[in-house]
Amino acid sequence: MWLTGFDAPSMHTLYIDKPMKGHNLMQAIARVNRVYKDKEGGLVVDYIGIATDLKKALSVYTESGGKKPAFDQEEAASVMMGKYEIVAQMFSEKPKDESQATGFDYKSFFDLTNKEKLYYPIKAANYILGFDNGKKDLSVVYHH
Repeated sequence: MWLTGFDAPSMHTLYIDKPMKGHNLMQAIARVNRVYKDKEGGLVVDYIGIATDLKKALSVYTESGGKKPAFDQEEAASVMMGKYEIVAQMFSEKPKDESQATGFDYKSFFDLTNKEKLYYPIKAANYILGFDNGKKDLSVVYHH
């Protein structure tokens, strides 16, 4: 039913934190990737490494007559690196109250447990939102 979009709200981001395979994975991806007004696609954040399962699901989908996803990997990587540089710069900035005088240590994410990783994006967003123009700066990263 998600593939048809029946009364399901438009989603921009899908955070994958549990294993999914086959049609369940494809339905989840289809829901977040559905276009809507100015939304051209969606973002899938893979916390657990399901890229192999996604490739298998896509091959089954295309073999059964579906269209291959139309995107340029080099262009996507270039856009992502640009956003990474913007966010890394934001994390290096220090808040007015100097509570974290060294900025936000986003690289510590890789040393966290899986459970801790689920909450880390919230901490990161809250850090940026703590700045005077944080909401505006963060929206630039998400929407452009």
